[in-house]
Amino acid sequence: MMGTLQFLMGAVVIALVGLFVDGSARPMVDGIAGRALIALLISWATLKGMKPHGGRSPH
Repeated sequence: MMGTLQFLMGAVVIALVGLFVDGSARPMVDGIAGRALIALLISWATLKGMKPHGGRSPH
């Protein structure tokens, strides 16, 4: 089931990206930068207020 969903999402994303293709690398760069920003925002939102694990000091 997960493989089917991944395949379907890939097809949808390819169709959407195809609308913005202009023969340059710009659509790919914009897509990667956008997803990186989304990942950063999700990380900040989910890890907000968490403290580092209190492991041993290396000394």
